[in-house]
Amino acid sequence: MNIAAPVARWFFLRRYKAILRQGAEGLAHHLDARLLNERTDELPPLRSGRAPPFDIAAAVGAGCAAGVSSTFLQMGIWLGLSYPVWDMLLRDSRFAAAIVLGPRVLPPPATFDLFIMLVAGILHFVLSATYGLAIAALVNRMKMTAAVGLGTISGLLLFILNMGGFTGVFPWFVASRDTAAAVAHLGFGVTAAACYRYAQPLGIRAHSH
Repeated sequence: MNIAAPVARWFFLRRYKAILRQGAEGLAHHLDARLLNERTDELPPLRSGRAPPFDIAAAVGAGCAAGVSSTFLQMGIWLGLSYPVWDMLLRDSRFAAAIVLGPRVLPPPATFDLFIMLVAGILHFVLSATYGLAIAALVNRMKMTAAVGLGTISGLLLFILNMGGFTGVFPWFVASRDTAAAVAHLGFGVTAAACYRYAQPLGIRAHSH
């Protein structure tokens, strides 16, 4: 955001109004008349016919935010279903880390290991950012309501991809294919789409309305 823009706009409008006033006074003097009313309005905002630019930083941030929120959503569902939340988190962390480190880190035992948690966490954020970029590219020109709708569909497609397609390469993810994972993926899609549309500059968001 350009912090100097409001100041520059104020100076421009101040000068713009002064020019209008001087012109009106000069015309009134030439006609030997007087001004009955003095009124100035701000110039209307310019509208560009171009599509709003793609904001990579906002897309990555939206994906990471969605990754965090979907994890907490999944943990909340586990808690509501009386599942052992900590054990489930450790299990899924090992599932994720095994993509990079190989099947040797798979449970049992599903114990805490700082290195495995770091690998799983980094991979989670990399995938979240990647998915965030993809979803943001889809919703870039949409209004918020339409973006959230498409985000929901995108979340469902991600669930099918992750828990369907990936299990052919990483079969241990079959154990994570449940209702909690499905809802978490839907939540990811909605959050990524909504966060990206909200994070775009106000003028760009207004362009699509």
